[in-house]
Amino acid sequence: MFNQCGIIERIRNIRDPITGLSKGFAYISFDNEAGAKFALKYDNVNLNGQRIKVLPYPYHEKTFVKNLIEEIRRRNQTILESKKRILENDNRSSKKFKKSSGEPANVNI
Repeated sequence: MFNQCGIIERIRNIRDPITGLSKGFAYISFDNEAGAKFALKYDNVNLNGQRIKVLPYPYHEKTFVKNLIEEIRRRNQTILESKKRILENDNRSSKKFKKSSGEPANVNI
């Protein structure tokens, strides 16, 4: 039925982990977006006496990985910028520590 939509890259049939029986739904990945959009036309179609439900799944591996890489870069940049600001605003004076041992000097704050 879904072969008419385009080239199917992957089918994942969801099964109960204890019984091994199908839970009655699956994920189908097509090689392009047009195939996925065409598959949505099969929503509420009668198949073997039962109505099937076809919904878009918001995950696409290529865009997910691309977005994940961009998100990691953005977060790392934010962390680096905040650490840089902390270091720039650090008003601790080196007089509070003894130069030779790194122990606190007798300085009242």
